[in-house]
Amino acid sequence: PKADIEIVQPLAGFIGSDLLADLLATGIVEQPRPALLADFGTNTEIALWDGKTLWATSVPGGPAFEGSGVRNGMPADSGAICKISRVHGAWHLQTLGAGDPRGYCASGFIDAIALLLEEKQLKPSGRFAEPQPDHGVRLDAGNPKTTIFAGDIDIFQRAKASTAAAMAQLLALAELKAGDLAMLWICGSFGQHLNLDSAFRVGLLPAMEAQRVKLFANAGLAGCEALLLTPTGGQKVDAIKKLTRIINLGGMASYDNLFIDNLRLQPMPVSD
Repeated sequence: PKADIEIVQPLAGFIGSDLLADLLATGIVEQPRPALLADFGTNTEIALWDGKTLWATSVPGGPAFEGSGVRNGMPADSGAICKISRVHGAWHLQTLGAGDPRGYCASGFIDAIALLLEEKQLKPSGRFAEPQPDHGVRLDAGNPKTTIFAGDIDIFQRAKASTAAAMAQLLALAELKAGDLAMLWICGSFGQHLNLDSAFRVGLLPAMEAQRVKLFANAGLAGCEALLLTPTGGQKVDAIKKLTRIINLGGMASYDNLFIDNLRLQPMPVSD
């Protein structure tokens, strides 16, 4: 009853205070070398630190990364297919809570797409190699909740293209390349079960050595704890805001071109 309540203002519209918490938890602006951070969700928020300026933006990702829009998509709850492997021609589906599959969370869906590409059942264009019936492709013949439809892949392609293009656009504005990044942080629950090889394969993330990628599922919570428990937390947030440059991708012709370049299900194009 005697607590002081302070509302932490977001950086901008659709770039929420959760990104500030991520930035605080990772200490990204204290790093001596360039680093990239992405928090996947309804709005995928992306921040690039070039050593002097923090470039920040946001793109839509909800239908693919929050379980909505995809016919058998769901959040990372019990029964969600979170990891998939292919062994001796058989599909192996791992679910949260080890229960029967109830649908795909984002990490499991990305695994499925990567493996369908590897098996050449799916083309980089997003079309199935062979005509599929209206009831889609079922990875477990006995469970309709494991079905993937052509429309699901289209939704994912658009979400991943918007994200990959945003990363590429920030790198271009900062005059950097993916190879210049010392670290890539993936924040939010999305990153908890993410298979990096699958994410690289479909072009969701710039390909790099696994040791340069850190999955930080609880970054938002860790940032809130730091803000509450560290005497200088508020000062650090103010410092981050002063270093931040907000980028509105709407209407940028270069971003539109990058979006088109990243629609295909293939590793992200390498900039010259």
